[in-house]
Amino acid sequence: MAIMFLLLSVAWAESAISQAGLPVENVDYVIADFTTGQVVEEHWREPQTASPGSLLKPFTALAYGRKNGLVFPDLNCTGEACWLPSGHGQVGIVQAIAHSCNAYFRQLAISVSPTEVGFEAARLGIRAPPPNSRSESLWGLRADWLATPHEVLRSYMELVRRRSEPGAFIVLQGLRRAAREGTAAALATRLPQDAYAKTGTAECGHVLNADGDGFAVAVYPADAPRYAVITRVHGQTGRVAARAAGALLHALTTR
Repeated sequence: MAIMFLLLSVAWAESAISQAGLPVENVDYVIADFTTGQVVEEHWREPQTASPGSLLKPFTALAYGRKNGLVFPDLNCTGEACWLPSGHGQVGIVQAIAHSCNAYFRQLAISVSPTEVGFEAARLGIRAPPPNSRSESLWGLRADWLATPHEVLRSYMELVRRRSEPGAFIVLQGLRRAAREGTAAALATRLPQDAYAKTGTAECGHVLNADGDGFAVAVYPADAPRYAVITRVHGQTGRVAARAAGALLHALTTR
């Protein structure tokens, strides 16, 4: 009976991924119950431990906010040193999180230490970056700050649980906007309510010299969280991983 349940369980997830137009063999996921924190579904190939790319940015934002009394800069992203060649224009912390602006986080990261970022990460349940990490590692550009999908998912759930804290509240505004109109906007096309979400793209851990892997994490629904999911899509960007996350959450909440 347990084996039959597992097969049926896996079948719904694979069907959701396939219906989203994604090859099932390229998508990894972990889904957790927000209330209990227990994993309810997962399929994650090796490597388990990898760089989650820009999913690390919120921890650097929290460290900067703590160090600077929650006063964040407004910066002009021209596209230089950013993933968007045309630039994001004038952005503050909420927009920078929502659109995962590399130029903004490059500036934030040079003002905090790995120890300061590690303090925020550890209290949310994810390992700290190596103490000798360069600033680029603190927002996911380099692959030396590693984590497992369970750590990342746990840390985002804890961040949402702390949403009454001023620093968490600011970061979560950015995550909510990311799901509405930012890099995780694929969620909004599948889900009737708001989510908290973040995307990232990192070096591929499966095949040497292959394209990167896309990551997405989402907590849904934002106002009364029930589920949290992290996805990884081999050879794609974080935007595609958000599509996979939206498909899984849609199927999970409507089946």
